[in-house]
Amino acid sequence: LPGLFRGCQFHIFGNPRRYQVPGCATKDLMERLIKLGEGQLLSREPNIDSWKLNPVLPYYATRDSASGREFAECGQFLVYMPGERMPPKRVFDSPVNFITPMWFLDSISKFELVHPDTRPVFNPSSSW
Repeated sequence: LPGLFRGCQFHIFGNPRRYQVPGCATKDLMERLIKLGEGQLLSREPNIDSWKLNPVLPYYATRDSASGREFAECGQFLVYMPGERMPPKRVFDSPVNFITPMWFLDSISKFELVHPDTRPVFNPSSSW
């Protein structure tokens, strides 16, 4: 079977020391699991313009029957820590999928790309 994260591009945003889900999800561990799951690590925040030129969708994208929206209209994911600094507004205005370390672990434990509970709200005072 293809890896869970095939067709997914991830950027882990912010301070690596903040990624401490008790007992498991450090930034280093997430990076290793992304690679093992055939995902691609981005060294900078997602660039939606380059993605439009060469769109890649997650192999295991599912359809959300509640909203009728394709979960992965974009295969780029930005991992963030709730309550920490957020990326610039231009990233919020794109279809990038915002996920938390807990989403990441939930997806692995279920071997499916689960839907994020909510999309964070842009707050200019907490962005870079």
